[in-house]
Amino acid sequence: MPSRSEGFRKLARPSVLILLGALAFGGYVAWLTLDTVRQAPAREASAELPGFGLVRLRFTTDPFPALPTGTVRLTFTPSDPRNTPLVLDRLSFTFGRRGSDEPDGAGEAQPTLDGTGTYTSGVQFATAGEWWIRVHLERAGQQAQFAFTVLVEPAQ
Repeated sequence: MPSRSEGFRKLARPSVLILLGALAFGGYVAWLTLDTVRQAPAREASAELPGFGLVRLRFTTDPFPALPTGTVRLTFTPSDPRNTPLVLDRLSFTFGRRGSDEPDGAGEAQPTLDGTGTYTSGVQFATAGEWWIRVHLERAGQQAQFAFTVLVEPAQ
């Protein structure tokens, strides 16, 4: 008759292998998630707007990811420290290729008519790759600047 310790060892081996497998799988999923988050460009930034406090600016592209064919719609949503939409006097931007400080284009975003506090504009990216966008907003004579990165994927 086997002793109790031998029976425990036989039972423990599959349990340990299952536990190690589950830990390895969990680690792999966590690594993939962190890698995806790390590669995603920042889509929200904050800057001090004198007289209004810390202003947050959310940024999206449509399509996402952006493509070098056709017009890419840029949407900007500014908000105050209480997360209330911020009405601006002006929202302008420049954009260019990563590695160059020279802008390839510029534009001014217009407020949408739906009253949501968003501003939109269209741009065309000449090539696939990483691009920067520098946003300049103005309200009541005060100014703030923001910077974003856009990854432009090759057209399929």
